[in-house]
Amino acid sequence: MSAHRAQMDLACSLPRAIAAAANWQAAAQSMSSAMHLAIMATSLSFRQEAAQ
Repeated sequence: MSAHRAQMDLACSLPRAIAAAANWQAAAQSMSSAMHLAIMATSLSFRQEAAQ
């Protein structure tokens, strides 16, 4: 079970207001992870370009 799935399962068991906050946090974490991957890929691309 992924961490995201576990977090969503927990969010479903919480009251609506708390679940909304948990869902927002999960989305923010997902966006943050995607942004870090994009930064790493861009950085590697520039390093390869500079090495050529």
